[in-house]
Amino acid sequence: GGVWHVDGEVVWGGGGGVGGGGGGVWFVFFFLMIRRPPRSTLFPYTTLFRSIYTTLIVNYIIKSIGKRERPVSDDPRLQPLVGVPSSKSFPSSHAAMSFAAAVAMTFYYAPLWAMFFGLAFLMSWSRVYVGVHYPSDVIAGTFVGLLMGTFNVIMVIFV
Repeated sequence: GGVWHVDGEVVWGGGGGVGGGGGGVWFVFFFLMIRRPPRSTLFPYTTLFRSIYTTLIVNYIIKSIGKRERPVSDDPRLQPLVGVPSSKSFPSSHAAMSFAAAVAMTFYYAPLWAMFFGLAFLMSWSRVYVGVHYPSDVIAGTFVGLLMGTFNVIMVIFV
């Protein structure tokens, strides 16, 4: 199967395939991993929380400025594979929060960096696959997430 369908025909196909429900997925994943926190019990949770939610705030500010509609708005014949969110498309919040979470988790569990970033990649590009984002939405969201995740980790180190 493909991504966007018009009159029964695939008009664009994309990567991914792992759906992600915002930050909640990362909190569950993080909770299951933290049996012996590497630094302290509180810091991993607060760093993850701050990374995800400050990223969400920044992302929504950008969305309100950019006001880019979702792909189905440009061509109503497209049939996304999931419900279309009511928020604007650019940048992808799933991408932003996933990459911010990957940065935060890598700070505490560096040997698992490939798993964290792989999961972020799949969660992000699944939004293109299911037809609710353009690829540039995901690229911009990735940049926002990397930037905000790094900012929050720096805050833990230096503040």
